[in-house]
Amino acid sequence: VSNRKKQGFLLPIEAWMRGTLRTTIDETLASPPEELASLLDTSTMHSVWREFHDGRQHWVRPWALYVLTRWVGESLTMTGTVPA
Repeated sequence: VSNRKKQGFLLPIEAWMRGTLRTTIDETLASPPEELASLLDTSTMHSVWREFHDGRQHWVRPWALYVLTRWVGESLTMTGTVPA
């Protein structure tokens, strides 16, 4: 171990998105906060998620949409306003 080169650690985000997080992400992207839905094309959001499951989309884009949707939802719940 002490003679080995330093190695990185990859999180299995794609596997989680296809497995244990799938239902959570499905529900989150299916009903984004109104403030976000007015800024983004929700049909495109759904398309990105579908394409990920069809193997035509890398996990980064749907993950970013999921995180953004959750962040906006949590921020609005805490502050009651859309961050500037």
